[in-house]
Amino acid sequence: MALGLKRGRVVLMVHERAWEEYALLLMGQLREILKGTALSIQHVGSTSIPAIKAKPIIDIVLGVHRLPGLLPLEERLKEKGFLYRGEEEEGNSLYVVQDKKDGDIVLTHIHAVNYPSKTFADYVLFRDRLCSDASLAREYERRKIDLAERYENERKAYTKAKTSFINAVLERR
Repeated sequence: MALGLKRGRVVLMVHERAWEEYALLLMGQLREILKGTALSIQHVGSTSIPAIKAKPIIDIVLGVHRLPGLLPLEERLKEKGFLYRGEEEEGNSLYVVQDKKDGDIVLTHIHAVNYPSKTFADYVLFRDRLCSDASLAREYERRKIDLAERYENERKAYTKAKTSFINAVLERR
């Protein structure tokens, strides 16, 4: 299975079923570590949409009652390889799993957010809309391919450039 990218890089790959299996494994590990602190754990992002190419980094959204509730579990998360990388934005903390041999290779992004919240719902809604609408998924894939060519070494710019499309999908009725 091809999994992981050097931090900051953007490379898209054809979907691999093994990504879904790895996501299930990670979600099981998180449930075990967090024992009830996690109210919902979902595989999201492009690796959860079988019809499209994706960066080979697994995205998980972790819904918790209150983000500070993870603080007592930080050491356990770290021991299991889940490293805290700070707040991406208010109410959205990022954890990563990195390759043990090369710490510059990121395998997973875990977005810890309050649950219930609009942020959590948006992650799941976006995934579900693309999984249920092949035309919309292909449109998103075309956008991603174009942006990946432009921003191969600028992941933050790539992510920001997808925002208007993501927002348009979320605003659909």
